[in-house]
Amino acid sequence: MKSGVMVLIFCVLNVFCLFSAFCADGSNNDSEIFTFRVAPDSVRVWRGYKANSIDNSRFFKLLGTVFIPGTPLFQAPLGLTAYLPAILSADAPDFIPDEIALVFYKSKEKYKETFKTIAGRAYGALHGTVFSFSKEKRSTSAWPKLLKDIFVFDTPYYLFNLPIDWQKGIAVLYVAGNTPGMTKTDFKNSLFQYLKRLQKTRPIGLDGAIVVATGSYFIYWEHWLNSSFRNKYSNINELNSFSVEYLKGDAVEIKSSGNIYSPNPGLKAIVGGEIFNFSFPRK
Repeated sequence: MKSGVMVLIFCVLNVFCLFSAFCADGSNNDSEIFTFRVAPDSVRVWRGYKANSIDNSRFFKLLGTVFIPGTPLFQAPLGLTAYLPAILSADAPDFIPDEIALVFYKSKEKYKETFKTIAGRAYGALHGTVFSFSKEKRSTSAWPKLLKDIFVFDTPYYLFNLPIDWQKGIAVLYVAGNTPGMTKTDFKNSLFQYLKRLQKTRPIGLDGAIVVATGSYFIYWEHWLNSSFRNKYSNINELNSFSVEYLKGDAVEIKSSGNIYSPNPGLKAIVGGEIFNFSFPRK
């Protein structure tokens, strides 16, 4: 009986040590990491193009004072669990989306239920004041699929079938375009081969990856348990061998609190090149 108890204690201590290693840099020392892990397909992969009716200055101001800081305030009570928006530089080519985001919910069902509320419908309608939905430049969002043996343009994919909490840990974004002279087929094949290698041999500490691509660009997100694993095992720079970088970096934590009625100046001036990961209470 005593030996059985000792074995149990030993196992518990090992699990605790592993968890402590994951949290060594302080990025995951929150009990919410277990509570708000969601399925990898419970995310809207957003690609937004600026509305033609507003200039870049007005676009950046609306993003920074209304749209981006308002998203967690509108949607967290309705099941939002993580929100990672990024703004491209105004100098980026026209074919690159102007604002992109990962918008995680507890489930697909929770997201659909948001439209049963006035707040959810108001938030959806708010997109039309900032983004273009014309045929030429159509802003879009979609659920990702598990990457298997076929890689299709304009379809978001996730690489690992693991439930995780994107509000915690380290999120990395890489946005890049096709290199001059490379065909769309070669561009797609090069990216697909990179992703399949990563999927087959997942580096220690990498538990999430989401990608969407066209013949002109790709948007690639990674999620690491902490910066120690990322710094030691990331091979994201291999993407430079067949692409032209337009935005790359870690998401910066932005704390969100209060509600839509609280005094709130919004974010500091948006200039392009920002990558955010909002920290907010989850319901």
